[in-house]
Order: sequence, then structure tokens, then C-alpha cells
Amino acid sequence: MVSNDDGSRTIQSVDNSLSILEFLYSTGPSSLTVIADAVDLSPGSTHTHLATLRKHNYIEKNNDQYQLNRRLISLGERARNQLDIYQAARKPLHSLAEETGEAAHLIQEYEGFVLLLYEVYGTNAIGVEYHARKRDRLIRHLHCTASGKALLSQLPRNRVESIIESSGLMKNTPNTITDPEKLFDEIEKIDEQGYAISDEEQMLGMRAVGAPVMRVDGTVAGAISVSGPPSRLNGDRFEETLKNEVLQAVEVTEINLNSNAQR
Repeated sequence: MVSNDDGSRTIQSVDNSLSILEFLYSTGPSSLTVIADAVDLSPGSTHTHLATLRKHNYIEKNNDQYQLNRRLISLGERARNQLDIYQAARKPLHSLAEETGEAAHLIQEYEGFVLLLYEVYGTNAIGVEYHARKRDRLIRHLHCTASGKALLSQLPRNRVESIIESSGLMKNTPNTITDPEKLFDEIEKIDEQGYAISDEEQMLGMRAVGAPVMRVDGTVAGAISVSGPPSRLNGDRFEETLKNEVLQAVEVTEINLNSNAQR
């Protein structure tokens, strides 16, 4: 048993096994010695943890490389399916992707980062391989995406300050906002207008429009966005049409979400 700062107690061996899972999640297939060094355990102890995780099909071994087992896919899907925001947004997101022809995204804030819950690709969507790769990482910075900034606009200032302090404001492109006060000015504007844009702030060649999904109690449940190339996301389509389509998807999602909550 280990006593934590908050007075709770945890089991050290379970902590160690979960550290191994988290390491394999973040880095991919690794050898016994690499894993042992990463989690600060002896090779013998690490091997015991790995054998236990293999027994329960949480990891698998290919040659001398350990990696996450495919069983975790079904566990992740079950966890996602239990989320009310996913159930509420799934159909509106499909409609949004179909109407716009672009990629539509549903995200939540998780420990100060973006947690991607669901994506749907329209007939003209670009960057599908890029979107698939980023799903492996699951978390990205909030300040450079339309949906992330939309989420930030609905969080208390002290929470946003805490996220900036812990996660930083990484500069992904020349357009990325990296000054905290400029970011606060931006999210204040987003709060007033009800939607956010990302103009090649996360990656060059990609624009996006996003808006927050609110619960009936006034807290933010997530955000929905559409992304595509500047060649298509420009002029009135970028500034008006897509904005309205995103806001419509958000409205339907909020109706689904909050009607279910009041049953």
C-alpha cells in the first residue's frame, strides 16, 4: 500500500502495472529492458508485471517486443459508448460531415488536453491519414484548435491559467497563439460570438470552425468542429456557412444531451 498526498491509499504493484500500460500506450512496442528503464523497475519485476498483463490480454508479445493487446480496442469503445456526449453527438456529427463534405470532430477536455472522442470523414475530407495518426496520441493542445479554443472559452479563467501553466502554449505554426493574454482575448471573443476558428494554427494547410456543447447546468460537455483546407474553407463559406452548420450540429447535440439528462 502507498499513501498519497490526498490521504488515499493505492496498491504499488497495480500502480506499476498501469505505468507499464501507459508507457506502451505513449511509445508503442518496446523491449523488456526499455520498459524496465522507463518505469524504474528491475527487469525481473518488470517481466512479472508483463506476464500478468499478458495473462489478462492487456498486452501481447511479438518476438522480443511488448505492445498493447487488441482487446483494449473493445474496452475503449465501451468506455466511449457510455459517454452521454458521444451518444448525443454521433448522429449530428455524421450529418455535419455529410453536409460539409469535410472532417467533423467531437472532442472533450481531458487533464488539460484534447481528448478526441469521434471523427467522421465527409466525401472531400483531406488529411485522413493525419487524423488517424493523431488518434493514436489521443491528446493534443487546446490552444491551437478551433474545438479546443471553444472549450477553453467556457472554462473559468483560473482553470485556463492552470492548463497553460501545466501544458504550455506550444508553437505549432507561425499562426499559433503563444501569448497567454492574447489567448485570453481570443477566448473572450469566442465566448461572445459562440464559435471559434483555427486559421492554420495547429498545422499549415488546415482550417477549422468549432463550437462548445453546453449542458443544461451551464457546464461545457465537449466541442464539435469541422476542418478542411484553406482552398475550400475560405470567404463566406468559412466565415458564415460552416459556422452555421457547426452551430446547428451543436444545437441538435445539446437537445439530445439535455433531454436525456432530464428524463
